[in-house]
Amino acid sequence: MRGDLGRSDSEKDFTDGSSQCAATSTSNGMINLDSDLDEEWLTYEKVTEIILQRPKSTPIPNHRSGLHNEQPKSADILRNRKSPKCKSLKNAISSDRCSEIIFEKRGADGDKATDIVSPLPMRKSLFPHVPPYVVFKSHDHVPKKRMPKDFTQLLKWKFTTSMPRILVKILVNSGYQVVNKGNDWSGVWNLSSKDMSRYRRMKSFQKINNLPGSQNIGNKDLLWMHLNEMNRKFGPKEYSFMPKTYVLPREMQKFEGMWNRHGVGTTWIIKPTSSGRGQGIKVVNQWWEIPKWHAVIIQRYITKPKLINGLKFDLRIYVLLTSINPMRIYIYKEGLVRFASVRYVRGANLSDKYMHLTNSSVNKQNPAYVMGDGVNSFKGHKWSFASLWSYLKQEDVNVIDLWSQIKDIVVKTLVAAESSLNATISENLVSSYTCYELYGFDVLLDENLRPWLLEVNILPSLQTDSPLDTAIKGPLVRNVLNMVGYQIPKNEQISSNGVLNKKYDSIAHNYRLYSTALTLSEKMKQNEINAMQTRDEYLNRILENLTRDDLRQLIRYEDELSQAENFEKLFPTKDSHSYFKFFEMERYYDRLLDAWEHRFSDNRTLGIRKLQQYCDTMQHLDLAND
Repeated sequence: MRGDLGRSDSEKDFTDGSSQCAATSTSNGMINLDSDLDEEWLTYEKVTEIILQRPKSTPIPNHRSGLHNEQPKSADILRNRKSPKCKSLKNAISSDRCSEIIFEKRGADGDKATDIVSPLPMRKSLFPHVPPYVVFKSHDHVPKKRMPKDFTQLLKWKFTTSMPRILVKILVNSGYQVVNKGNDWSGVWNLSSKDMSRYRRMKSFQKINNLPGSQNIGNKDLLWMHLNEMNRKFGPKEYSFMPKTYVLPREMQKFEGMWNRHGVGTTWIIKPTSSGRGQGIKVVNQWWEIPKWHAVIIQRYITKPKLINGLKFDLRIYVLLTSINPMRIYIYKEGLVRFASVRYVRGANLSDKYMHLTNSSVNKQNPAYVMGDGVNSFKGHKWSFASLWSYLKQEDVNVIDLWSQIKDIVVKTLVAAESSLNATISENLVSSYTCYELYGFDVLLDENLRPWLLEVNILPSLQTDSPLDTAIKGPLVRNVLNMVGYQIPKNEQISSNGVLNKKYDSIAHNYRLYSTALTLSEKMKQNEINAMQTRDEYLNRILENLTRDDLRQLIRYEDELSQAENFEKLFPTKDSHSYFKFFEMERYYDRLLDAWEHRFSDNRTLGIRKLQQYCDTMQHLDLAND
């Protein structure tokens, strides 16, 4: 877990903005109708140096009219006919105005463009009258032409010391300016924070890479508290995938009683509750070694791990949570296998951190440590998942079943903290656009190939000090940024000199599409669906007469899913309703996406076309009810 460390005052001051909370509240599912720090930290001078190294280019030719299509025809229908609603919605996106903007046409590698002009780095939504999204380039992309200067003024990213170098490369290659001052930035990559006012101060077009309340799974003591509570409710068959843990000093008496009965001769691992990178970790088997008054967790040590070449290893699994209500979870198909750098001997040399710890930040200090040299390599003390799966298949391991067990752990972990996360987010956000989070789940395999969750890291290290790191983390970061959907702000929202250029306003962020406010009719429908006791009751009913808010939820979901690439969707799926029994309460939006998956998971094109028909008549932009 990455603690809330090292934030300067300038990083704490985000922006002045609305401090309002969500317009609706829930009680028992019903709506109230009345009311790890990288070692490669960057300085601003280094960022500026990178930016200044961008190649110069010739002036941009005049834009031709017409839209270049980058999506499949079935999912990218440009509507030019006008409906009566179009005339009354003056603030809605006009397809006629958009026709003056040339969008980028991307190839399979994500970096190709038209030869006629220097296109804008934007991709169209799957749906008409929905603003397009910024296209993020790969870390090794070489820009050949400069974008229009008036457009680049809309692409600003706030500098923080927690920005990894691979992110800076992607941003600069995608046309962003990394800025150290001002409040007109649209993106920031920062440490998680317990300061909730940070989120309330953010403007509608700004997006941050962490969710309010993430300490519920990032802090080891809180993570254990949630999982242990689920174990009590649903039994060890469902929730016994984290080694037995005690939170000290709060549970010292309980731990001491256990030790007197069973602890002699057992091995435990001590960890600070909120630090990462192997800091403060000790493996112990003597009572005198246990801190009596420090805030730590003490966890049962897995003494019989799966070994490869005599070495312990764990898996760093990247998980993207784009929304908590509705819950949308994705797991990255690649990841890192991190090896200890001294051969493992059970019960021996407990103080040898190179034998017992798998953290790369620890083991690379060992002179014997060897960097991984590629995605398909079996050399070094760090492998890719591709290499691990290939190795295990040679031992006749059922890799598909193992991966399914890991995915089950990921979903159950996030479900365990869902209620706490949702409460914090609901209190502090008025827009579903604002936040997302990338987590690093650390999983260890024992000698029977049973996966154990060790911890969950918020702000997992994206340091790239080897070819393997770059090969995995570069595409990962680009994939994350494209999935979460960044949009440009309107010029009036960022103009500080009083000069308004509305040239790109027709394709700019529309805050209404992400508002959490509901109309009375939307509240009434949600109450009706929430009152239903069985899945069969709501599966068809919830998709009848889709409300404006329903459409917005489904638009965001399908646009996000269209960019999944190397991410695998874990929740929702047509089978994920089986996890509903673990939720404190079934929420309306989770039921909505469950019904949507039930009907269209095997024919997404049909579902997309249905939504396109609604969007063509602007039913998702019914401003009269805002």
